[in-house]
Amino acid sequence: MMLGMHPWTATRAGLTVRAELDPSTYATGVQISDQQMACLPLDRHDWHGDWNYTLRPEPPVPPPPPPSAGPSTPTGRTPP
Repeated sequence: MMLGMHPWTATRAGLTVRAELDPSTYATGVQISDQQMACLPLDRHDWHGDWNYTLRPEPPVPPPPPPSAGPSTPTGRTPP
């Protein structure tokens, strides 16, 4: 489809589809591990779920708190 001539369409049922050109440059050959893919919140569709899926919007998991240094005295030594 040529975006400059027909950037949107609609169905009789009311579905509207809009497209626009993204002129950005993206790296090619980026490898994603199976573990990284398994962590994504994907709902695979029944028909060709490897190609057709929904990526659920979920907030990022907060980072763990920093490790505690533990109690110390003014001299820098840990109490017994």
